[in-house]
Amino acid sequence: MIGRKVSPAKMVATQKAFNEHMRKWTRDQNAGQFKGFPIAEPRTIGQECEATKGERIPLEVPAQPVEWRHEGSLMIGTPPKGGEYQSLHDDYAAMARNHNGIAALVEGLRALAINPEIAEGEESGAFISGLLEAIEGSYQGELLGLLPSVAGALRAAGKHKATDAVKEPVLSRCRAYKEAHPTHGNGKIAKELKAYAFALNNEKGRPFKWNDETDAYEAIKGWLTPSKSK
Repeated sequence: MIGRKVSPAKMVATQKAFNEHMRKWTRDQNAGQFKGFPIAEPRTIGQECEATKGERIPLEVPAQPVEWRHEGSLMIGTPPKGGEYQSLHDDYAAMARNHNGIAALVEGLRALAINPEIAEGEESGAFISGLLEAIEGSYQGELLGLLPSVAGALRAAGKHKATDAVKEPVLSRCRAYKEAHPTHGNGKIAKELKAYAFALNNEKGRPFKWNDETDAYEAIKGWLTPSKSK
């Protein structure tokens, strides 16, 4: 089965969440059991380029002094290609290509930033300088978030998250009310829940710009109508 393609915005959001988790996890570990031997925190793209000096990574998995189980026996060195180990080779090559591409991107932008023609132009110099700063300050997996289309999708996702904090609890109560009163229609349910919804919306910072309970009532009726619930 072929999985559904993940959108760039979803990829960035997932990677950002993972990066934030790893930074927090590292700091927590370093404050605890690894206090005497701190673990290195994830590095920004700029920090990574400085640490590796822009060195490119070979696409082949390097030989390691570790044991690989293969056909019932143990071997030391590079895992064999094909079969159960092929995904390891593919993943490593993809990681290496991404690292090398980002290193080349940073090198190219640094070269542009010191190009006299670009640097002396007020607008061009500021643009390249700002772009380079944004890229070097990001973490791998987050670059697509610098694109307006992806950033817009991420903002929209954040907006829906805010409204869902009101809509989902209200709909949950609507379902519970409907189970308890199966003969009541959507209008009656909306009337019963409008005060709760209006108060919850205010508590959550008013993601819905309702002015009174009547606005909440109309919104709930719309959510309960199949053609408007999407």
